Amino acid sequence: MSTISNPGKLPVISIITPSYNQADYLEQTILSVLNQDYPAIEYIIIDGGSTDGSVEIIKKYESRLAYWQSKPDKGQSDAIATGFAKATGDVIAWLNSDDYYEEGALKRAGEFYAQHPDTVMVYGDYYNLYPDGSKTLKPKISFDFKACLYAYMMVAQQSSFFSRDAYLKIGGLNRELHYAMDFDLFLRLGHAFPGRIYHIKEALSTFRLHEECKSWSQKEKFSPEIKAVRRQFTQEPRALLKLKNKFYLAKVILMFLLQRGVIPKPKDKKRF
Repeated sequence: MSTISNPGKLPVISIITPSYNQADYLEQTILSVLNQDYPAIEYIIIDGGSTDGSVEIIKKYESRLAYWQSKPDKGQSDAIATGFAKATGDVIAWLNSDDYYEEGALKRAGEFYAQHPDTVMVYGDYYNLYPDGSKTLKPKISFDFKACLYAYMMVAQQSSFFSRDAYLKIGGLNRELHYAMDFDLFLRLGHAFPGRIYHIKEALSTFRLHEECKSWSQKEKFSPEIKAVRRQFTQEPRALLKLKNKFYLAKVILMFLLQRGVIPKPKDKKRF
């Protein structure tokens, strides 16, 4: 079954950027989409009513946007889901307003879909960008549902592109989740469409680390949602979950060695 309407042809890719008071980074994000060498981009920005100059930046580029709005919403997940509801592309993705795409990212994703029309999601590697301007490559490995469920987030959200048809079939993004919505979405896609998620060994995006970024400023809020998402797929007792976590962590390390020739480093503990 194909997930794009014209197999063999480059699909329209719809990009959603949820935005709220990140004017310092927003223009670079917007330009990283609009300056892509790709012929079929639909770009939508959903702003939560920013008061820091973000709206003025968006207006600079509104003639090149398919849609944008700026009004209060219920948070990041609500904004993303609102954008996806307006998207018309065969392939969809979201790029947060403090991250940006690498050159050629959409071309690489679009060509992959054209060549592999059964694809439900494709994702690549990414860079971490630190406040001092330095960048570190963060390689990923191929998707393994159980390893993702029990031990390791296989997919870099900002480097992922997924089928709109598949997204709709699994019920879309869970607007009630505010921290683990990507983990939830990718697990549901992997569970519903086994063997149709692919990884490419190229950096497609850059993830910006800074004081306000949720991954650092609100790290303690991720764990309860991650546990709730995991319970959708397994009700195993805590002791068994811990055992499986160790087993699949070992599998992940082996996968990194076989696929990338490296052992994954622990997460950077640097505070900003």
